[in-house]
Amino acid sequence: MKKVKIEGPQDVFDIVKRRKWLMIMPLLLFTILTAVVVYTKVDVGPRTEYLLPDIYAAETLVIVEEQKLPQEWVKSPDGVDTMERLVTLQQQILSRSNLAKVVEIHNLYNDFRVRLTPDEKILALQRAIRVDPGTTQNERTTKVAYFKISYENRDPVLAMKVANQLAGLFVEYDFRTRMQKSEATITFLKNEVDAIQKNLTEVERKEAEYKQQNINALPDRADQNIRMVELYQTKAKNASDEIDKATIRLDKLKRDLAQMPMMLENKVSRFVPGERSAEEGVPVKLDEELQAQRKALAAMQQKYTDRHPDLVAQKRLVENLEKERAAALRSAAPPKGAGRTAGSQTQEVVENKLNPAYQELKARIDDEQALITAKKLERDNASEDASLYEKFARDTPRHKMALEHITRNLTSLRARYEKMSTNLTDAKLAGNMVGRNQGEAFRMQDPATQPTSPVKPKRFIYVLIAALTGVALGVMLAILRELFDDKVRTRAEIEGPLGLPVLVEIPEILDAREVQAKRLRRVLAYSFSTLLFVGVIGVLVQLFFRNYQVIVEYVILSGLV
Repeated sequence: MKKVKIEGPQDVFDIVKRRKWLMIMPLLLFTILTAVVVYTKVDVGPRTEYLLPDIYAAETLVIVEEQKLPQEWVKSPDGVDTMERLVTLQQQILSRSNLAKVVEIHNLYNDFRVRLTPDEKILALQRAIRVDPGTTQNERTTKVAYFKISYENRDPVLAMKVANQLAGLFVEYDFRTRMQKSEATITFLKNEVDAIQKNLTEVERKEAEYKQQNINALPDRADQNIRMVELYQTKAKNASDEIDKATIRLDKLKRDLAQMPMMLENKVSRFVPGERSAEEGVPVKLDEELQAQRKALAAMQQKYTDRHPDLVAQKRLVENLEKERAAALRSAAPPKGAGRTAGSQTQEVVENKLNPAYQELKARIDDEQALITAKKLERDNASEDASLYEKFARDTPRHKMALEHITRNLTSLRARYEKMSTNLTDAKLAGNMVGRNQGEAFRMQDPATQPTSPVKPKRFIYVLIAALTGVALGVMLAILRELFDDKVRTRAEIEGPLGLPVLVEIPEILDAREVQAKRLRRVLAYSFSTLLFVGVIGVLVQLFFRNYQVIVEYVILSGLV
């Protein structure tokens, strides 16, 4: 491989001149073959069509209708923007199962000579379908206002039918998806509301039981418990004070009782026949005792109140003495109709009987003992109640924390219940809105019509691309030929590798015979090249025409056209 040195435009012109046929042949080959393929017409049944057949595209316009009701009244059940929704629907509709049904309904690709498997038919259908959304972009979401569905096929009628069916699938699947989503949302929210309501009922029951079991130790009774503790402590102290006072009185009464005789000797006057007075028969000491107790009662009345225990006991003692004196008078009275007679006299008799004062002291001692017993019982009960309410007061902080925990759970559950109930109501409204086609929905605005002009192939563009490809290939072949050519044609090709200047150039000297032979070789070479080129073109054309339908079908199925 030699180094090609280009010093100016003349060198480029010389290379093009030497390799012109090597550059022209790929250009002609690619251009002619492409022109033959794209512009040749053949008879296919009753009609005539190009070797590379026309492809028709049917297009359907589907608009995205806005929700008919205000968002403030009914919230849309869709939580995603329409672009995501469209992408999801596109994945569902262009799935293998749905496209297999479309292929079966319209008998697609069965007229091809190429025997396609079901998967290849589905793949060819996917390549022929295009979905172009028309979007409006804002700060948060991508809003799809409309989208176009197009399908390409050699048959314009079939292209129209398939495009309309695909648009119908988009509308149907969108409605079905929104209904399923709404129903699933309602079912989920209803289950959640039922579960929360059940849990809420259980927690409310536990709260009621807890309050009932600890009704006296609840936080709202803390002040009352403290007051009750103070009340029962005061009551117990008062009872203790009463016990102390009663104990002192009891001790005094016991000392007095110990110094007082239990029995008394009473002198009783007995009447003998004769005249007797109304006061006879009353013991003298009884009168004296009665007078003394009356004086003591009068002194106590000035000192104590009427409800004082000593005053009450003194009154009872005086009443007993008066009753005893009245009984003595009745027992010593003469028979009815008898009166003082002449010569009657009294006789004093000594009798032993219980000392009323002793009995009174004994009764007072019993009363004081009963009072002490009652006060002790009152003190003990008050102490127990005070201890009980102290325990309630001590337990109040613990019950308060437990009740606050239950209350927090109740508050949380009630908030969740209200929120879920609101969401359930909104979901039901949204479901009714979707069912009545009042929400955001897809609607086929412009159904596909039968196309009248093909969209593919762009025949002139294909020929132009083929010509450019031939030129590029010819230039590449010419460069390679120059690189692998060992002939020396210019001064630079000698001076470069050797590094020596050229002293003289001797041109090629040919006689007439040699010139004629050189021309003959050139003519033969050009003729052979031309024949070879024509032969290659003929073979390629022959092979193409034999299998052109299969080749074209493969080209169509591969999406190159």
